[in-house]
Amino acid sequence: PHNLVVDPGTARQVGGFKLLPRQDGGNNGKLANRRFHTTTGGVTWAQVAHGAFTASAAEQTVMIPR
Repeated sequence: PHNLVVDPGTARQVGGFKLLPRQDGGNNGKLANRRFHTTTGGVTWAQVAHGAFTASAAEQTVMIPR
């Protein structure tokens, strides 16, 4: 598993994110599953989205329910 932490420096509303998988035709490094967590204080995290990415080189959009 890998983690990516994005800190915008101040509280922001996030409606989703986009993923553009590698474009060279290889399959290594493509993401399979996702879990998206948010926090306002850096201590308690809440999962707000989860699921699987398709095995495609197309850009994929993940919306976070409000």
